[in-house]
Formats: sequence, structure tokens, C-alpha cells
Amino acid sequence: MAIYPPAVAEVSSRCLPKPAADAATGLSANFSCGCFAEFGVAERPEGLVPGVRTDGCGYAAATLAILSDEVAGKATADLGGLSDEVLFKAVERRFGKIAAERNDCLRTCFEAVHLAFSELRERRLSAPEADTPLICTCFGVTEYDVDRAIADGHTDAESIMDATRAGSGCGSCRMLITEIAEASVPTKLIT
Repeated sequence: MAIYPPAVAEVSSRCLPKPAADAATGLSANFSCGCFAEFGVAERPEGLVPGVRTDGCGYAAATLAILSDEVAGKATADLGGLSDEVLFKAVERRFGKIAAERNDCLRTCFEAVHLAFSELRERRLSAPEADTPLICTCFGVTEYDVDRAIADGHTDAESIMDATRAGSGCGSCRMLITEIAEASVPTKLIT
């Protein structure tokens, strides 16, 4: 007799790497069942490299596997914020409707993901070797990224935000992006 639906059983049986030693990690616990979920993400030139650990049920293991697939090889700017709603939809795409009693399993994994990316943002903010100012901490958008978007023809704030995803997280960088956009518009000399 199968304990888990086939899709969950198949995904949860995958062997996933543990977080790399230099990964930003998030650790969450589910006190209703006593399990933990750890999600780690390391930045590499080819994109993000996730790693996971859990002692949880098949749903937790499968959810961490799916979330790993969602971020693997991507740049943080391409992830779209990773809200609980976005993460839940990614899991539902693979499993279909999730039983309500399994929502705690998913939430534990989502919290681990959020904590890992929070640590990654903190590291970026405190990195002394950063050679270009960070404009958007949510998506890791630098001044260079914004300048490149402007050079590609995105000259108003909305267009820059669409091209870089900057400003689509917490929104605290929107005013700075608007100022950069306005400063990039050449002024006309009145003769």
C-alpha cells in the first residue's frame, strides 16, 4: 500500500545534495510533527546551486526537491520574489491539489527558502568586495545592471524595473531607480 501519491513518492525519493559549505542557509522546524527543513543556496557564475536537508516526511522531501529545481542554475533576479504563493503554485504544478493537512509540511520548507535568501541578501549587503553598489537587495540588482538596462534602451523607471526585476520585491529601491532613470535622460539645451 502506497503511503504517498505516486508523484510525491517519485520526487521525494531523489537524492539531493546537501547545502554547500559556503551556502546561505535557512533552517525551519515544524513543531506539529517534529521535523526540520534546511534549504541552502550558493552563488556560482553559472547560477544558484541549491542544497537541502530534512528529516521530514515525503511531502517535505518532495517539496524541497521541487524548490531546488525552481532555483537551480538561475540568477536571483530571475526568481520573481519567491512568495509563499509562488512557491505553493510551483509545488501544485507538480503534485496537483495538496491536502490541507500537508500545508504545514510545505510552509516549513517555504520558511527555510525565505530564510536562506534573507541570509544571502545580508551577505551581499555586507560584502566588502562588492565593486558596484547594490540597488535592489531583493533581487541582487546592481548599479551595473541598471546601467546596462539603460544602455539597452530602458530609459524610464518602469521599463528599467521590468528589465531588471528591481523594485518588484519590497519596493524600497523604486525611488532610487526613478532618480537614476531621470538622471539618464539627456537634457536639451535651450538656444
